[in-house]
Amino acid sequence: MSENSGSGKHWLVYIPLFALILTGSAFGTYRIIDNSRGGSEGEVVEGGQDGGDGGSGGEEDDSEIILGTDGRECAGIGVNGECIDESGEVARKDGEIIYVERAAGEQDNRAPVVYATYSTTEPTNGDVVVVIRANEAIGVPVGWEYASGVLVNEIKKVYKENRSEVVEVADLAGNITEVRIVVNNIDRAAPVVSNLRYSTTAPTKQDVVVSFETNKDVQTPDGWEQDGSARKFKRTFAANWSGRVTVRDMAGNTASVNVAVGNIDKAPLTARMLDETASFNPSNGNLSSVTIRIEVSKPADSLTSGLSGWTRLSETTWSKVFTANVNETIVLTDKVGNTASYTLRVMGIGEHAGIYNANKPTLTQQ
Repeated sequence: MSENSGSGKHWLVYIPLFALILTGSAFGTYRIIDNSRGGSEGEVVEGGQDGGDGGSGGEEDDSEIILGTDGRECAGIGVNGECIDESGEVARKDGEIIYVERAAGEQDNRAPVVYATYSTTEPTNGDVVVVIRANEAIGVPVGWEYASGVLVNEIKKVYKENRSEVVEVADLAGNITEVRIVVNNIDRAAPVVSNLRYSTTAPTKQDVVVSFETNKDVQTPDGWEQDGSARKFKRTFAANWSGRVTVRDMAGNTASVNVAVGNIDKAPLTARMLDETASFNPSNGNLSSVTIRIEVSKPADSLTSGLSGWTRLSETTWSKVFTANVNETIVLTDKVGNTASYTLRVMGIGEHAGIYNANKPTLTQQ
């Protein structure tokens, strides 16, 4: 260490490593997060005397912050003992570099005060970067590196998998503080979707409820709702729908499941008369019979009643021969229970053509 008596300032020029070791440290403490106890703020961990394990301290002491030779508070320590300001730059005054204040000749028997920060503590499928910051220059444990090329009181490590370990952080005088690092929020496993269920797969005119489960907590997919937990979901379909549903867990991993609802039938039944064909008795010219053709909106295999005595001509067309006047009600019913009622009227049977033509058959919805 070199001393400038003319300016009244003391600074450490960190060129040979042993020079820094011999000068000792008088930096003091910061507020520390004690991750070994699951705290988030307000916990203080200090190194004990003679390189002890460290314990919990009290409130932050303003006299125990890193100070520059001009009395300012430093955010960090440079590689040559410079005072680093909060912007990450070397602090200067009147163009002169400000160094961290040290007491010349003071013996360093105090362990560094350290705290750890995590790039995220939320569930993630990425890496977690842990940064340990000390109140003085520290060495680099195996597997760690300096967090930047400027500061020698910050080290970092990239964790690609969950791990709990105790890291020994030593200052340049050999004093050690232990800090427990706990990374338990990395999750790269995709969720598994199971137990896909439909309230019914039979033809229905009601809504269909679809549900499924997952093997871990996931975010609620759009359009769905939780069914009692973050691992069970349901959705009510009022119309037929098919597609892939994507589920995303809390760390961002995804899985998908095919959902197909095709059994909902809420369409009304309708019928219309296509035509009628009149047959006349050649001996007297009177109407002897009328053949009626109608068309129904749904195929024959979906009907359960209403066309008894009619002849199916195609999936949707039917015919019937009438030899007497009728005024009857036709009630159409499909398999899911949709119904429609029509009145069919046929008149003029046995009458001459004029009567028939004035009273053509009609099919009227009730």
